[in-house]
Amino acid sequence: MALRYPAVGGGSISGAPNGIFYANPAGNGAVNDALLTAAPVDQFGRPQIRDIRVGGAGCVFRQGAWISDGDPTNVVSDGYVCYGQSVNGIQNQGEGCYARIKPSRFGIGQILPGVNGGNLWYPWRVDFTGESFRRDSDAKVTAQIDRLTGDIKSNYGSVQWATFALGPKVFITPEGGYAIQLVNNSGAILNPGEIVRADPANDDSVILAEIASELPLGICYTTTPKLAPAWIVVAGMADVLIDNPGGCGRNYWVGVSGNVAGQGTAVNASPGNVPLHFREIGHTIRQIGGAGLVRCVLHFN
Repeated sequence: MALRYPAVGGGSISGAPNGIFYANPAGNGAVNDALLTAAPVDQFGRPQIRDIRVGGAGCVFRQGAWISDGDPTNVVSDGYVCYGQSVNGIQNQGEGCYARIKPSRFGIGQILPGVNGGNLWYPWRVDFTGESFRRDSDAKVTAQIDRLTGDIKSNYGSVQWATFALGPKVFITPEGGYAIQLVNNSGAILNPGEIVRADPANDDSVILAEIASELPLGICYTTTPKLAPAWIVVAGMADVLIDNPGGCGRNYWVGVSGNVAGQGTAVNASPGNVPLHFREIGHTIRQIGGAGLVRCVLHFN
């Protein structure tokens, strides 16, 4: 249905087919070919729809309404969709791509033959839960960031945001340690900084290092329940739990404690004999005023 509106100065408004017109601000008719225009094409030969009107803080495009923004009521917008070619450069009935913008989601949707049952899926999506990426071959998640916790998930598992995942059982800690994943078979909770050794009774497992153990393997990185996978720092830097009441300084030798299981003792000198050297953990690079966690560069014998 076509409607006829009076133009400014009388008569009827006319213009090119599909031309844009808008109400004259003076309230006396309609004006054709506003600055919101589809011509000319840009330097790449693309037709444009532009709004270059001036006034106030500048142009803004709005869908929906929000009382908080000065509107008389709330109206939910269902967003914007832009269609185009898939990652394969194809757009037809069974394949293609679209960009989706709505209040609760930004994303690139895609349909590829043989992927996700031929149904729409999102190679990239951001919403209130976080951000995710999926690969084209099978729509499987390759990376995901949880907005509330900051956790990063990938094909290699879940690690904290400040870590760098290298594989399903390996990552680099924020402190600069090389951590591997082994099962806690100590029979109790393992705590950060505790020293562990290999479990002689079970594969891929650790137990708490006994008093004066000469077989230390690594340092527990996070609190870990019994029989759960534990991150164990085996190289680089780690915070080691020492039992020195008076603490220690930098460049102290650290070895398995002769008094407390799972803890270390810091000494301001080389132990000077072979048995103690087998208990070595590393050397301190920070100081501490009492018993507790102290940063060490690990060096096992």
